[in-house]
Amino acid sequence: LTSNSFTYSPNGKVVIINIGQGDFNVLVAGNKTCTGVSNCFVSFTAGAITDTFGNLVQYLAGQQVANYTPDAVRPQLRNFTFDLNTGLLTLTFSETVNLLSIRPDKISLVDSLALQNPV
Repeated sequence: LTSNSFTYSPNGKVVIINIGQGDFNVLVAGNKTCTGVSNCFVSFTAGAITDTFGNLVQYLAGQQVANYTPDAVRPQLRNFTFDLNTGLLTLTFSETVNLLSIRPDKISLVDSLALQNPV
């Protein structure tokens, strides 16, 4: 994780890490890590965390996730650009999308706000 992610703690014993969008995109882009309980582990080096007296947390090679909630949020189109000189349509989504799933034949440019064949 990078500084794109941040942490907080409600009581000092529980540390919550809010994984930033950049880190999240890297995590899910390959779609091979943390896709379920069987392949979701956390690890850290001795310098990752200290207690209030400066004692380093013990090195952890990997501990399996205790609770896992799969992604059930649909990606949303945040914005798009269309360049008439190059013919490029650029779509920006709220999260990483599977490039192999894109079906150009299902995408339309329309001349009004009316939804065309909503799914």
